[in-house]
Amino acid sequence: MDIVNQFIATSLAIKVFKRDQDSFLDFKFFELYLDMTDSIIGRLQEDLNALRKEMITKHHIDVRQLESTKYIVKGRDTNEVLEFTPDQLKQMTTEVMDRYLTGDKAAPFERQSGRWKMKLPHDK
Repeated sequence: MDIVNQFIATSLAIKVFKRDQDSFLDFKFFELYLDMTDSIIGRLQEDLNALRKEMITKHHIDVRQLESTKYIVKGRDTNEVLEFTPDQLKQMTTEVMDRYLTGDKAAPFERQSGRWKMKLPHDK
């Protein structure tokens, strides 16, 4: 995946994780899921910022969303509109999300809320 597609998919993954957090509120252990997704969103945001910095400083390009499936890529020698199908965007976003959930970008997370404590049988 090239840097522009990575940038687009990463920004969409952040939006999806944030939107999904609303549905976790109905879960019994919702705080666990919120902590996990907060951790992933934080790492995604750091990587998105790094991608943005690389695109601007190294490649001299800027990417902006025009419509839900259209993006404009502006650069020194480039001024093009990229259009994706919803399925293409879904696939790109799924790949990024999978990397952060189970792939090479997956990482342990710390519990932030502290209110949820699960007592295991071996704990006394």
